[in-house]
Amino acid sequence: MTATTILLRDAEAALRLTAQAGDLSPLEAAFIAWLCAEPPPSTVADALAPPLRRYEHVALAAFAEAAGWDVDASKLDDGLHWLVAVALERAGMPAPVVTDGIAHLALGLAARKRSWLAEWHDRVLGVGSINVAPTWLTGGGAIVRGLAASCTAELRLALASRGVVASAAADGPALLEQLVHGDLPEDALHAQVVLAALRWVRRAAPVVLPGQATSATVTDLLRNVPRSLQQWPWEEKPKTKNSRAAKWHVDNEYHVQALLWTILAPIFPDLKREEYAAQIGPIQPRVDFGIPSLRLLVEAKFARDRSALKNVVNEIAQDASSYFTHAGAYDSLLVFVWDNEGHTQDHHLVISGLRQFNRVVDAVIVGRPGHMTDGALSAAAP
Repeated sequence: MTATTILLRDAEAALRLTAQAGDLSPLEAAFIAWLCAEPPPSTVADALAPPLRRYEHVALAAFAEAAGWDVDASKLDDGLHWLVAVALERAGMPAPVVTDGIAHLALGLAARKRSWLAEWHDRVLGVGSINVAPTWLTGGGAIVRGLAASCTAELRLALASRGVVASAAADGPALLEQLVHGDLPEDALHAQVVLAALRWVRRAAPVVLPGQATSATVTDLLRNVPRSLQQWPWEEKPKTKNSRAAKWHVDNEYHVQALLWTILAPIFPDLKREEYAAQIGPIQPRVDFGIPSLRLLVEAKFARDRSALKNVVNEIAQDASSYFTHAGAYDSLLVFVWDNEGHTQDHHLVISGLRQFNRVVDAVIVGRPGHMTDGALSAAAP
């Protein structure tokens, strides 16, 4: 065990003690519950009783909406309209909502899908930018809206754990250095946010890759799939007397997804299966995989013949148009295609077409290896 590991362990223990020692307000408790994807605190129900006529209750309802807790959307909208009509200054002093950093965050989440609220939220951020309390929450309300703003590494990482922002490459090392040097918060709320950030750094960091992973890292991994397939079991007779001849067929899109999961899951601990993109009316687009720490979606395609290979471009055009209609946890797409007939002469053309779509960061096409044939593919189900 290294000295750094010991220091981090001690820092985490101290953070837990601090987090457990202090009391949180109902709004603070709701913020932490949303941040950690936990059930709503017991204080939430009373605060959500309509009509919402305190800014703290409106902000708490916004967290409830973001967390998927039981909240009446019409009552929340009523509270938001009431809040927008409240003066931002009182006797020359900023109204409480203007300086409350947690309220900035909650209302920023609500404003992500309400353009009329976004305009008001911009004014709140403008008036309160130099008066946010606590100061370490400065910038949080802006970055959850996708606006450019400076904020602390722990806040950006904690919010990244909920998929509402992307963390910067320097955030993880900055947080770890801060903890190793004993720069620890003294209040329970801040300590819980730092703990959430630390969990995300550990969970999101690739476990076998040095340095900071990017979408290009995933692309490079998948481009090396042909090398992996050199040892793919495809036996004419058993290798040992107590085994059967094994042929690991890749005959449909489900098999391709299994292959990708096998490659990516050990490396990216936050890999998610069948990730959902932002809802469009009654439609809930679903993507094969998501890597939240990279804000990257990965779509697998199985092209049974040459016509299907060329049609992948049309399929991704339709898919990509529905995946990114609203701000969400992901902002880019990587396409992986299994070319079952190995039409390598078309790969460059298809990849070039896929790369033209705005959110597609790259595409990888892998042709079925020549040794993986046994005359049964024509009978395989789609």
